Amino acid sequence: MSRAAETVDGMTITDEDCLPETLGFNEQFEAAAASRPARGQAPSAATLALLRRNRLGGDTPPVRLPHGQDRVVEGAVKVRVFVPDHVDGVYLHIHGGGWAFGSADGQDERLWRLAVVSVDYRLAPEHPFPAGPDDCEAAARWLVKHAAAEFGTDRLLIGGESAGAHLSVVTLLRLRHRHGITGAFRAAHLLFGPYDLSMTPSQRRFGPRQLLSNADTLRGGYELFTPGMGEQP
Repeated sequence: MSRAAETVDGMTITDEDCLPETLGFNEQFEAAAASRPARGQAPSAATLALLRRNRLGGDTPPVRLPHGQDRVVEGAVKVRVFVPDHVDGVYLHIHGGGWAFGSADGQDERLWRLAVVSVDYRLAPEHPFPAGPDDCEAAARWLVKHAAAEFGTDRLLIGGESAGAHLSVVTLLRLRHRHGITGAFRAAHLLFGPYDLSMTPSQRRFGPRQLLSNADTLRGGYELFTPGMGEQP
């Protein structure tokens, strides 16, 4: 079986090399989670409100930088835009958060150096599927149409983390199947995305440990995003 590997400072590092660090992080996370509200299949209203307020900032709200621009583009979709002095390409960023929390201004400190359009898509459970994908599709179509005029380049990248990676793939497929748009985005930056919402065997066997995700929280997130929908082939 092949092992994922990357080269850092001339050394080849595999998953096995990172295992002790990963296990240590999981132990610390699980110990901290013991003092937090239990995470079942669906978050309570209070837990959801806390996650939305803090977004991806952990225990405190993230820093919102003043030079970010909040805009509304075609389709009445809200986006947050950063434009540096020099633009080589534009990153269409789709934030994570289990389709139910997170926001376009949750990672300003990570994104401000890039030319970024971050999509503030509608969240479940108030706005379940297909609201979020519809917003991401509309933002992508707007960027494809206006990137050259707005940013001086048509070099585009799409991506996101977790639910944002899933929505990035959905967006690319929609652009191709619905609008015949291929090649507009030259790369996809996909971080730990879930792509099979019927749950893979490893997700089903994950169990109830209070880690960043577990089988129950994954199942709960999928049900919030796609309520009343059965497994799709």
